[in-house]
Amino acid sequence: MMLIRAQLIHVIFLSCLSFLEYSNALEYCNGTSWIKFDGNCYLFPTAGISRVSYYDAEDFCRSQGSHLASIHSEEENAFIKNTMRERHSGDRLWIGLNILAGKDNFLWSDGTPVGFTNIVKKEYYVNEKCFITMRSQNGWRPEHCALHYSALCKRSDSAIPTPMPPRTTPEPSKGYCPEGWIQLEEKCYKYFGADENERLQYKQARDACWALGKNHDLVSIHSMKEQAFLTQHLFSLGTSAWIGMRQVTSDEIGHDLVFGWIDNSRTDFTYWAPGHPPPGTWKYCTRLSFEGVRKGEWIADYCETSKQGYICQAPTDSDLPAPVIHPSKCGPDANVGEFRDACYQLVPKLQNQQEAEEACQGLMGGHLVSIVDSFEQAFLYNFIGQRESSIWTGLGRSEGSKYLKWTDKQPVYYLHFDEIESQLVSNDKKCVSLHTTNDLKWNITDCSVKLFSICKIAKDNPPSFPEVTDSCSSDENSIIDIGDKFCYHLAHSREFQIQSWDATSRYCLTRGMKMIEGYSNHQMQSLTAYLHQEMYSIHLGLIRSFDKKSFIRVNGEAPSYTNWDAKEPSSYPGTKDCVAFHPSTGKWMTVSCSGIGVAVCQMPKN
Repeated sequence: MMLIRAQLIHVIFLSCLSFLEYSNALEYCNGTSWIKFDGNCYLFPTAGISRVSYYDAEDFCRSQGSHLASIHSEEENAFIKNTMRERHSGDRLWIGLNILAGKDNFLWSDGTPVGFTNIVKKEYYVNEKCFITMRSQNGWRPEHCALHYSALCKRSDSAIPTPMPPRTTPEPSKGYCPEGWIQLEEKCYKYFGADENERLQYKQARDACWALGKNHDLVSIHSMKEQAFLTQHLFSLGTSAWIGMRQVTSDEIGHDLVFGWIDNSRTDFTYWAPGHPPPGTWKYCTRLSFEGVRKGEWIADYCETSKQGYICQAPTDSDLPAPVIHPSKCGPDANVGEFRDACYQLVPKLQNQQEAEEACQGLMGGHLVSIVDSFEQAFLYNFIGQRESSIWTGLGRSEGSKYLKWTDKQPVYYLHFDEIESQLVSNDKKCVSLHTTNDLKWNITDCSVKLFSICKIAKDNPPSFPEVTDSCSSDENSIIDIGDKFCYHLAHSREFQIQSWDATSRYCLTRGMKMIEGYSNHQMQSLTAYLHQEMYSIHLGLIRSFDKKSFIRVNGEAPSYTNWDAKEPSSYPGTKDCVAFHPSTGKWMTVSCSGIGVAVCQMPKN
């Protein structure tokens, strides 16, 4: 036993001596922090260095005049492993190896040929396409490209380190799409799930896309143009749809919460709904929403329990013929577009809003464009394109009023301002334009400004709704006027805006008002247009009755109108005895009376 112990101590001593000799032998490149080995320089991260995606890691290396490391021999691999230990660089670093061009097409990001490899077996494989080197396993392993690790950079010792621009995606080959698919630039898309029986869990949807052929996958979205195109066509599907964004995981303890595209493409664009993705450790996947005001926005949903429609993508095929283009009923003019049952004409003439509206009325009885939902907003984004001039819509308010109205009498159930509250600041006569250089966000604009405009010629008459033109006399910036019989007060200070149901009731009473009663679909849809950016539900003036069997207004009356969400109202008295509505759908839900929500009060118009 003593002999074995002595031999073990001797082995450990020799190992430590070898490691110390190696440490002392580190050579640096020209007085920098780059470490030299066999004619190349390597930049190893130290503790505290940012951990980023594969793409950001490669961009960082390029900014240093290098690339993520390529490894071409057992000796180079051993040098990297030992230096990671010496430099306390952590257990995992991005290297340049990837299979982004295809499953069996291994490439180094610096373009050098792939000869030597040291890939270790992974317990499970889910389409990961970028590689890390792992000190603990003495090998390389594929990981999802969106995960966060530090970069190992490499350049030639003889090269002058000149920063390079970020990596760009190669232009795809030009072609066309199969019948039944729709095309935007060099990508093809197909929607599934119009029939409820077609709707699938996320993994099933992914497998269904993969089964369609090589390079088919759940859709990944990389620009506002693509997002708008997909949202516009979601209207025809009639339901929410899975996209390729999902939570990606690492077996590394304490790794960041990361979402990435299932095809491992770069996460260079997101369009999350407020409050999404939520924090936590649940396995979330992502769908384009079909609900309420947030149509087209991204919602994190449970991958394994939720069944949704889904959108598959594929590259265009140069062997396919060009599709037959059917003439539009709206005409062949480049400034004319068609969506749903309406025609749209861009008028590239500078006019104030009144002049523009009169011109539209002279055009087959049209009006300045009204935008009734996210689908129409998405259509207009790609129809208008990038232009220097902002563009008139038909939305505006008269002097001394806070009531926004469309010139074609459509109800205002959708607004697309950056911050809606900032648009309530004054009572001046104002009109609304589209900001063409800011994702087509809406701007409150002086009506006399001369801009381009869009006319809308619709066959159908707008839906009627009870309009009360009496104004809200208050000069407060927090008053909302939706054209009904009430004025609505949104607490200006966040201290008062986010409160419990009980506190909201008291707050409204101190202002001579009462909580929202909830009396019609028009009211709910109008209020969600103004309140959909809120993170919390909106308190309603309803409470569970004493017999626990129904809900009544605060004054004891039974409501003549209800708008309960699915599986509501809750049948758990004592825990959820108050009522609120969802800020993006207007649907009602039972809530705890002590839980927080947004305080909005109502008072009759004068």
